[in-house]
Amino acid sequence: MAAYPSVEEKKFLELIDYFLKFAESALTADGYLWRFRNSRCRATKTIRHGSFYSHSQLSLTNCILMTYFWSMYDVSQAMVASILDLDVGHTLSDWFNLHRDLCIDWARDNPARVGGPGHIVQIDESCISSAKRSRNRNARPVRTRRVLGGIDTQTKDAFLVEVNKRDAATLLPLIQRHVLPGWFHKVQVWTDQWATYNSITAVTGLAHQTVNHSITFRAVNVVHTNGVENLCNQLP
Repeated sequence: MAAYPSVEEKKFLELIDYFLKFAESALTADGYLWRFRNSRCRATKTIRHGSFYSHSQLSLTNCILMTYFWSMYDVSQAMVASILDLDVGHTLSDWFNLHRDLCIDWARDNPARVGGPGHIVQIDESCISSAKRSRNRNARPVRTRRVLGGIDTQTKDAFLVEVNKRDAATLLPLIQRHVLPGWFHKVQVWTDQWATYNSITAVTGLAHQTVNHSITFRAVNVVHTNGVENLCNQLP
């Protein structure tokens, strides 16, 4: 969320202030509503109109607190249900799932982009297996995921995308989507020598250099993928 409203947002707020006024009301559960300033117009709008909470029957206080607690990773649903006196089985679970789905949709529609003129982006894909302890304390893999990751060596901005395949048809469009191009000073993409990456320059127009791990962990010309490998290693 931006710290200050954009020009478009300011114009929208000025328009609201011109036509509507914020007024107390005993007719709504929230105690306030939007009323048109024109005395000949008796129409009103709830203060939730057009918002995330417009169709909720919960109090506005509980709605906002629920969003706040959802954003905290160390607060369980059971604890939130107890604090807000909500049904953890349906109401709270549904709202938590809605928050999560909205974030997933936003992340899909607004992909993280790294790089820019003169920047270096390390790219690598990694196979991650999450493990679960059995009764005899032996770890057994329960799910294997393949992830494509990239990190800007200058800004440390990064992206991670789960992929099903590691072929060119899958990886190259993702690289093109998540790495910002450079014009006069091209972005450099550093990868290992996996054959899929050979067409990066032809497909994306990005400058491309490789490191050969079979010879040395860090190449003599300083091309390496240590940063993105460390990023992938931090995944659970």
